[in-house]
Amino acid sequence: MGALQSTLLYLILLHSCKIFAYKDQEWKKATATYAKDSEGSLVTEGACGYGDLHKESYGKRSAGLSTMLFSRGSTCGACYEIRCVDHILWCVMGSPSVVVTVTDFCAPNYGLSVDYGGWCNFPREHFEMSKPAFAEIAKNRADIVPVQYRRVKCERSGGMRFTMSGGSHFYQVLISNVGMDGEVIAVKVKGSRTGWIPMARNWGQNWHCNVNFQNQPLSFENLLFRPETMAVRFFQNPMPEFVPEATPSTPQEQEEALTVGDSLTKLVAMPHAPLSERLKRAALDLKETIVIETWGVSGKKDGDFSLYCGVLGTAFLLLKSYEVTRNGNDLSLCSQIVKACDAASVRSRDVTFICGRAGVCSLGAVAAKHAGDDESLKYYLAQFEKIKLSKDLPDELLYGRVGFLWACLFLNKNLGQGTVSSSYTAMVVDEVIKSGRRLGRKGSCPLMYEWYGEKYWGAAHGLAGIMHVLMDMELKPDEVEDVKGTLKYMISNRFPSGNYPASEDDRKSDVLVHWCHGAPGIALTLAKAAKVFGDKEFLDAAMEAGEVVWNRGLLKKVGICHGISGNAYVFLSLYQLTGNVKHLYRAKAFACFLLDRAHKLISEGEMHGGDRPYSLFEGKGGMAYLFLDMIDPSLAKFPAYEL
Repeated sequence: MGALQSTLLYLILLHSCKIFAYKDQEWKKATATYAKDSEGSLVTEGACGYGDLHKESYGKRSAGLSTMLFSRGSTCGACYEIRCVDHILWCVMGSPSVVVTVTDFCAPNYGLSVDYGGWCNFPREHFEMSKPAFAEIAKNRADIVPVQYRRVKCERSGGMRFTMSGGSHFYQVLISNVGMDGEVIAVKVKGSRTGWIPMARNWGQNWHCNVNFQNQPLSFENLLFRPETMAVRFFQNPMPEFVPEATPSTPQEQEEALTVGDSLTKLVAMPHAPLSERLKRAALDLKETIVIETWGVSGKKDGDFSLYCGVLGTAFLLLKSYEVTRNGNDLSLCSQIVKACDAASVRSRDVTFICGRAGVCSLGAVAAKHAGDDESLKYYLAQFEKIKLSKDLPDELLYGRVGFLWACLFLNKNLGQGTVSSSYTAMVVDEVIKSGRRLGRKGSCPLMYEWYGEKYWGAAHGLAGIMHVLMDMELKPDEVEDVKGTLKYMISNRFPSGNYPASEDDRKSDVLVHWCHGAPGIALTLAKAAKVFGDKEFLDAAMEAGEVVWNRGLLKKVGICHGISGNAYVFLSLYQLTGNVKHLYRAKAFACFLLDRAHKLISEGEMHGGDRPYSLFEGKGGMAYLFLDMIDPSLAKFPAYEL
């Protein structure tokens, strides 16, 4: 394929396309107008990136959506049926309807009120239609008209289209011509020399990953969901605020008790010893399945070497299992997997613990230390020293400088302080601080960072993850104040609900309650700040974020990045910080919900098993890790985030 210039590729493989059946959407109220600056009465391009809308057959019946409806571009390509109502002077007689495709974003104007000029301001629902589409429902002299709308199926021919761009280490694809009434919510790509690799949403239906696909034919796997499935991102929490543990009884009596009444309530009330044994058995069963699915009988089944979604995550789980059970087979298999990951990643430019070479080398060194293998220990440490940080490296946790620093901390904790010299890590810290100050603002937010042009707040790509790692480093007094000031800025700008924006430019969307974006990851960072600095403001904010997680954190996914397993660690961290058994109960409740209901909910389509269903961060690997951590909650740590 050569350098990935902008190229149109039709779908090679639609590996998974699952859409659940729901009743038709009801009509909802909104307003509409037409795009007055559209060339020749037709919109010629839009924020969704589809290019020439006439060539793509969108131009005559297209629309831009207000902030509320646009949903950061996830509705790009969606179809809406719109009709003018309740205005005899402006509406076409009989209220005919027209179907439009979302191709653009109607930008807000917060200098005007939502009722006079600020039609696209949050939370107003508004359509800015192409003039020909608007003329089918309203008269020529009409301007702003009341409408009703509903989501409908898109009638498309020719199959999905994939427009690719990028270079040797960044690959992006724009998905267009999506039919039916679903949204593409997950994408994987597979080259002829790689396994299936998950892509991240960049904007709208633009998806990207940091992989070199030059000269490789590609296959795609897409998961489509109807919008109703995404309208509610979490299960209503069915568990009582607190359930005291039942009086200890024999294992037989515990088994009998679970056969009568609600098993979840009874699981939550179980004493710690029998419950931890159940969780341990479930974790070890999951571990065996995960090994088979990601590593296989003969090994090397998964081509992704990363800890996040790849087979290194299986090795990390095996190390945890070894630490709990002292089963030497787990340690041996962990070492085998790391060896394969070492070979696969030797030319990788990714340098972090979670997604890069540093994770392979540091985990290999720690596993070798446990095994008493001095030769392998020296080898992996030598390989770690060869990792070079480029000048254009971002600062965030998954792909940036602090992701490398976390690997240094992991080595120093497990192999002894000084394994990675403080003088070396200090130079990296200095670069992180300088970078943050360049974008920061004195008096408000001292440190700020960008990842692909977005100023994220969360643990994966933003402020929370960077501050979390910096608090484990040796900082100068002024740097300490900058970290504290940045965290206080985030607290002062949180949502009234106690949740946090995903980014600086996402102050109106109180939606995400994930480790990667939202209250859970930030709660872990605030809990750490309360411990490090002893500041009550951080403790109070962490507790408030914990309430958000309790009420909205039973997500419809199982993993640790954006699922129930990761959210449970908020309560484990608060328990360790405060000693309050309420938090331990809540962690137990989330773990019991997974133990009791995850399998059934996934099989029924009510819960998503993850884009990589057996991976550590997105799938059941994280659930198994949580179950193992619940055996001794006082020692539990969010994997690859807490030390």
